[in-house]
Amino acid sequence: MAGDRRVKYTKMVLRESLIKLLQKKPISRITVKELCDLADINRATFYTHYADQFDLLRKISDEFIADITSYVYSGLKEGESGLMQMITIIFEYIDKNSELCRVLLGMNVDIDIQTYVMQIIKERIVLEWRKKKLVDQSTVDYIYTYVATGCIGVIRKWLYDGDPRTPGEMAALITKLANEAVAEFI
Repeated sequence: MAGDRRVKYTKMVLRESLIKLLQKKPISRITVKELCDLADINRATFYTHYADQFDLLRKISDEFIADITSYVYSGLKEGESGLMQMITIIFEYIDKNSELCRVLLGMNVDIDIQTYVMQIIKERIVLEWRKKKLVDQSTVDYIYTYVATGCIGVIRKWLYDGDPRTPGEMAALITKLANEAVAEFI
């Protein structure tokens, strides 16, 4: 039991330390020694859990993607209200984990989180669009890329500017912007 708590603590401080370092510099310039010094963990302990700093970042990213995926596929109802509910829940997660999200959506991470998140959400959004109007797949792909890239930009702006809007307000804004952008097509 005590061993489990120590492992959880070790992983938590390493995660927090990496996030702190990623706010200042890219992953390629972060060393395991620097990470361990900040976490106050010896390197042997680090290597018990991770191969290197990139492995730790991959595990953090995988956890983030798993969390987002669970929100997208958590059995939310279909239709506009279901999409709005899903987007609100995602914004609540982003708000609750803003420091992590700022780092993962920032420039100091080599992993393209944006592409993964866009793919996860794409199936749900495109399914709703296809119910409304028959549009060929190629056009839907372009429309989705346009909307998703804009949404990621809005999320980044909200995170980096410290905008006081609530997750619900941001979900309503993104939904309105996306609907207006695709109204002629979908």
